[in-house]
Amino acid sequence: MNFADKYALAGLQPGPDIIGLRKKSIERVPKDLKHPQVLNLCRYYFDLPNADVQWLTDILVEDDGSFSLITNAREMKTLVACVLSDRIEGGYNFTTLSVLVASAMGKRQPVEAAWLLEMAAQAEVNQQVATHRPPIAPDIKKLTASKLAEEIEALSENEGDYVGVIGKVRAESISNSTALITQCNAAVSALAKQNSLLQEQTNILWWLYGASSNYLDRPFADVPFPSNYLLCGLELAELCLNLGPVATPVMLERMAKLSKKGRGTAALSTAVEGIDQAAIEKIPLSRIGGFDDLFVVHSALEKYASGGPGIWQALVAKETGLDVTAAVEPRDLGIQAFREYRLAVGIS
Repeated sequence: MNFADKYALAGLQPGPDIIGLRKKSIERVPKDLKHPQVLNLCRYYFDLPNADVQWLTDILVEDDGSFSLITNAREMKTLVACVLSDRIEGGYNFTTLSVLVASAMGKRQPVEAAWLLEMAAQAEVNQQVATHRPPIAPDIKKLTASKLAEEIEALSENEGDYVGVIGKVRAESISNSTALITQCNAAVSALAKQNSLLQEQTNILWWLYGASSNYLDRPFADVPFPSNYLLCGLELAELCLNLGPVATPVMLERMAKLSKKGRGTAALSTAVEGIDQAAIEKIPLSRIGGFDDLFVVHSALEKYASGGPGIWQALVAKETGLDVTAAVEPRDLGIQAFREYRLAVGIS
């Protein structure tokens, strides 16, 4: 999908000249965006308050002095989606997870450019496959024989340019050492990644085999529904690298189904209140400072632990704008918890 197609999907027809200006502006967006900038783009995309996108507006105004967040509000939503999609296509895992976490299990829907959500979901799968593809350690090639043998032998027979030959020997030695170091670094890097993937697989397999909650110190069979899905998502995320393996939803489902205490649809409120407040203190609650509104699961756990029954739901609703009593699929709840953990701890 090209730049003009994204405008067409939004029903915008500003003309080729304006589209050219906008495309030029978006291409000037820095590749090394800071995490707060990406998260603020997500806020704006989902029409959340406190979204600071002034830096992007400044770039657009440089190319078109008439651009305004007021008169070009709908267009700005599409432009923000374009910036996010460029980063997703560029393989930036943080951006991919940010969009998916901010969507909050589908409870938040954008007013424009809904195609970005589908792109992010597919990119998550693609990036999971790419980051878990075992690297192949390259063979270390034998260094070539010295090309200075004849010049060195000639020095032993009669006097010659000792200084010049010594300089050539030194340069050749440095070149060979550099080539060897480069090959060794490539091999060690591949082996290190293989070891990391193996460690991740080992940790997950022991967790699946043990079938017990690391946070609650009891079998998942004794954890009530739908708290089991929430805990499985958090615990599995702690064992994973990057975005986790592509089989993450299947493993989460398998572990959560060990519980014999309930089935059906779920709600974040019942999932949170099914966990003892004392037990929540064992759960590592980490979020990116200043963006609590995007982390609905972590916000709910924190507010419940500090506020208790009857208070925390209103606090979460005020902070996130979401109803924690709304029905959700239990699997979606577990995946949301998983993604939030990976976004806040694993990637940031």
